Amino acid sequence: MKRWLNHIFSRHRFSADLSEEMQQHLDEKIEALIADGMPREEAIHAARRAFGNATLIEQRSREVWMWPLVESIWEDMHSGVRQLLKAPGMALLAILTLALGVGANTAMFTVVESVLLRPLPYAHSSRLVFIGPPTEKPSFGSTSWLNYRDIRAQSKLLQDVAGYSPDASVIQTKEISQRVAAPRVTTNLFSMLGVHPLLGRTFSNAEGQTGDADVVLLSEDLWRRSFHADPAIVGRSVRIGGKPHTIVGVMPGAFRFPESVGPLVRNGVWLPVQPSKEMLSNRGYHFFNIVAQLRPGVSFAQLQHELDAIATRLRQTDTGTTIAFQATPYQEALTGRVRPVLYSLFGALALVLLIACANVSNLLISRSLSRQQEFAMRAALGAGRMRLVRQMLSEGLTLSLLGCGVGVLLAEAMIVAVRKLPAGTVPRADSIAIHWTVLL
Repeated sequence: MKRWLNHIFSRHRFSADLSEEMQQHLDEKIEALIADGMPREEAIHAARRAFGNATLIEQRSREVWMWPLVESIWEDMHSGVRQLLKAPGMALLAILTLALGVGANTAMFTVVESVLLRPLPYAHSSRLVFIGPPTEKPSFGSTSWLNYRDIRAQSKLLQDVAGYSPDASVIQTKEISQRVAAPRVTTNLFSMLGVHPLLGRTFSNAEGQTGDADVVLLSEDLWRRSFHADPAIVGRSVRIGGKPHTIVGVMPGAFRFPESVGPLVRNGVWLPVQPSKEMLSNRGYHFFNIVAQLRPGVSFAQLQHELDAIATRLRQTDTGTTIAFQATPYQEALTGRVRPVLYSLFGALALVLLIACANVSNLLISRSLSRQQEFAMRAALGAGRMRLVRQMLSEGLTLSLLGCGVGVLLAEAMIVAVRKLPAGTVPRADSIAIHWTVLL
């Protein structure tokens, strides 16, 4: 391998040495014939006839210390680039056509893969379920704290039940004052999702009781931007909504819960839910979202049957409120409203890619028809059918690589534009990124 690489990178010197040596042998033969009394012109022709096809001999000699197949493919690629440079208009049109088809489909499939197909970044995410009032389409619907409390107490099929309430507040320090997302969550939410803090700890059970000390968790982005990534931030006090709160921890940057407001939570805080008197006495006070985790082996249909039974019992004891529950896979509740739109767009753009490929094929066929004389010349000089086909494939591969390269740049620009859409337009938008599997 080392010897071959040395020959590859020193090919010009080896080629020159080979040509010089062959010329030396030819000159010696000519001189010998002249010494035998033959005129110079006749001696030159006779020596060349005796020596044979010098070009073919030189090529066979090179094959002794090179890899003919690799060299041949390299020559085809180099020839393909030269041919495309001879027709820049056609090449540019083909590259742009491919770039449009590849770029749009790469961007769209990246969105579909990131939003619909990629599992949520939580422990046992396939078992996460959202529980809310019945709706025609999967969505997030709020319920009451009392419903949360009774489902948590009565369900046998749920491994854990947590809840949250999206909210916003103003955070104040000596240096900053800004409005941030500030969802309130139950103290068991983080352990149920299997998420650990970057610094400090999460909320304790006692901190979720009414009237307990005010504490707060910071997002990593807020900690880095507004608190200069201070490693001693835990234990410091910060004002949230005008009241002092003790910072107990910093959550990692990848944590975006609740996902429905993920881009806002990225630079926000989390506060513990501390039930008020109204929450504890009014079942119709709907402000709370329930997220739970199924026990292993339990189906969503089984859970729905249990929730119906719980709702029936609650209606018997509290006749003044309409009580009904619907269980929906959490990822479906998050993405259900955009799923049909994304799949429809993906199907439409797949047709765009097929049209782009057909157009490029027509361009290449048209160009091939105008090169019949060239191909006939190459065949007359000894090029076989497979060599001609390989050269055409090399030109197509060159076009494909250039088109895909430009297409990736176009896809990245499209994805940046998707991330900049208003918050909530596309769920999980801030996690959308091109992965090598998607690109492949």
